[in-house]
Amino acid sequence: MNVTVVNATQYTYSIFAQAGGRSQLRLEQLGSGSFPANTYADFDLTPKTATVGNGADSAPIAVLTNALLVTSGAFIALFLTGTTFNLSSFMGVIMVIGLVAKNGILLLDADAKFRAAGFSALESIIQAGRRRLRPILMTALAAAVGMLPLALGIGSGSQMLQPLAIAVIGGLLIATVLSLMVTPAIYYYLTTLSNHGARAPSTG
Repeated sequence: MNVTVVNATQYTYSIFAQAGGRSQLRLEQLGSGSFPANTYADFDLTPKTATVGNGADSAPIAVLTNALLVTSGAFIALFLTGTTFNLSSFMGVIMVIGLVAKNGILLLDADAKFRAAGFSALESIIQAGRRRLRPILMTALAAAVGMLPLALGIGSGSQMLQPLAIAVIGGLLIATVLSLMVTPAIYYYLTTLSNHGARAPSTG
């Protein structure tokens, strides 16, 4: 395709849609109505469909998978304490999922920064885990300690929120470990698989 650089003050431009999702940029000289040579450029406006293999959705899959797994900690804590699963404990599970998703996003954001700095995929995920270890531990510890009086039933009216506190503490105990293991492992596996698929030569 030939491209000619023209003075923007001398020409106006128009975009014409064509069949198949392609469009054409046409420059028109002001006043004369003539069209200079080689001033047409084609642009592909066909919508692209995202697929699991392109690597763009590796981060959401890793975060959501870990968020589902950490709910097991809340259910185990409810089972061990003999607490029923009710609306209060369900709210606790939702709180745990939100905290885990936030930790996963911060972890993968740090991984992206290390990759942009030139680190390999494996080294990036390791460095990201080291960088986010302290914030994840501080968040889990602060939330668990804050819920401890409710979980122990201390204070008037604490029995109503006791299932919520037990679910949050149990979920955070599991989430602290899984956030530093499951999320990085799944994300590394998916991105590595995607990169290998992109580099594989097409057959047929």
